[in-house]
Amino acid sequence: MAAKPITPKRDGIAFFDLDKTLRKGDLAEWFTYLHEAKLIDDAIWKSMLVEAGHLGKKGEPYLPIFATNIMKLYAKALEGKPATAIEQMASEFVRDPKLLRMHDFAEPLINLMNEHCITTLVTGQPIELARAIARKFGFSDYTGTELETRNGVYTGRVLINNSVFHQKWRSIRLLASKYRNFLKKSFAFGDSFEDRVMLSSVRVPVAVNPSHELEEYAGRRGWIVIRGKGNEIIQNVTSALRSHYLTKTRVPRQVRKARNVRRQRNVSRGRPRLR
Repeated sequence: MAAKPITPKRDGIAFFDLDKTLRKGDLAEWFTYLHEAKLIDDAIWKSMLVEAGHLGKKGEPYLPIFATNIMKLYAKALEGKPATAIEQMASEFVRDPKLLRMHDFAEPLINLMNEHCITTLVTGQPIELARAIARKFGFSDYTGTELETRNGVYTGRVLINNSVFHQKWRSIRLLASKYRNFLKKSFAFGDSFEDRVMLSSVRVPVAVNPSHELEEYAGRRGWIVIRGKGNEIIQNVTSALRSHYLTKTRVPRQVRKARNVRRQRNVSRGRPRLR
């Protein structure tokens, strides 16, 4: 017998973080790919490595500064280059599984949620890469870091830096406003403490293989926390979402009707409102 659907088809929305949640990698692979293709010159590449070194030494407190500086360097590297060239590079990057490095559960998880929800990708990665990944895996919408272009050529300025916490929060709010009619059945999947705003914006937040900080935060708020690999993740997500959704929000009509009749009967007899 086929499993019952978690929700009626595509009447909800699911937000996905990308790096570490669905992908094993981060920005470094994309920048390395462009450097090897001579689209990021050696001088800027060295500055990027210096920033990465600062992040390694100073840790998470330096992350906002790193996110700002690294994207400024990225924009500077692409100044004067045609946007179509980067779009093409992004398509080639996504086609190579050794470069994309998705978790083995990523595609089945996306497919699972695509059956029931509008799926959106929320990432700090460049928008060209986010768009290519969204097309490959069937996301309905996406958001990422955008560079300014003029007449199809990069100007060297950052327009929207989604890798910075407050800007990512704005992007999430815009998506939530765009799909506000779907938020009653909303889900989000993230792995890091940075994802807490996205996770707290939905009805069903799911921490997937979370960091220690996010796991503690999720535990205090009663969020779903799932760990594992491959089919184990899919089974755990399916079980957790069906249990959460069906028991809390999807009561059959006949059950609701019988429950209301029973409540009214109890009230008429002077008894408490039993469930």
